[in-house]
Amino acid sequence: MKMNNEEVLIGLGRLEGKVDTLLSSQSRLEIEIKDLTKRVGSLERDRSKLYGAAAAFGVLSGLLGWLINAVTKSV
Repeated sequence: MKMNNEEVLIGLGRLEGKVDTLLSSQSRLEIEIKDLTKRVGSLERDRSKLYGAAAAFGVLSGLLGWLINAVTKSV
């Protein structure tokens, strides 16, 4: 199958358009991934703070219970 120069140029133009579309999509996806990475990092930090607060509350509750138990037994 023999192609003339015009058909080759049209094919190259189509190929260039598809490559541009792929590059644009890749750029958009990279921006979305960076945004998602920031959001997930923020959620993970907030969750860590919540777990830390819950652990501290648990320790304080245990100590308070132990202290109340010790005081009531000595009275």
